[in-house]
Amino acid sequence: MLAIHHALLEILSNKEPQSQYVICTDSVSSLQTINQLYPSNPIAQRISDIRYQLEKSNKKVKFVYVPSHTNIEGYDLADESAKEAEASPELQPQNIPICEVLISDMKSRIRNLYVEHWKSSEANKIPFITKALEKPTSPSKRRDQVKICRLRHTYKTNT
Repeated sequence: MLAIHHALLEILSNKEPQSQYVICTDSVSSLQTINQLYPSNPIAQRISDIRYQLEKSNKKVKFVYVPSHTNIEGYDLADESAKEAEASPELQPQNIPICEVLISDMKSRIRNLYVEHWKSSEANKIPFITKALEKPTSPSKRRDQVKICRLRHTYKTNT
């Protein structure tokens, strides 16, 4: 999977007008992992991010499974190079933490999509009264909460 990661980085940094690429691998598990919607593997997450960047820059990458030891020209050389790269101290896997900023950003985007849907709903009359979908502040006692809720409802629907 590390070799796929580095291949995608090379494609991303390539400035040539070429827009279609093929990455061949004999690792079924790597292909399955990088095709998951929410991979837990940090390298697979980085691969997912790079694939998104490539898609935005109109570069298409196709992954092809190639069974190992099938005497494909150049395969043995690529296999040997991948083993050398894996053993190289320069290319050790990095600890890539799940970024809280990314999670926060995703929550914000989901909330914004929900607000847009909420505002565009024809059956919902509240967006015409209240411009923002906010969590209202309310008193801690249940009795007071009920009173305020009734007042808000009456005021918003009968004015």
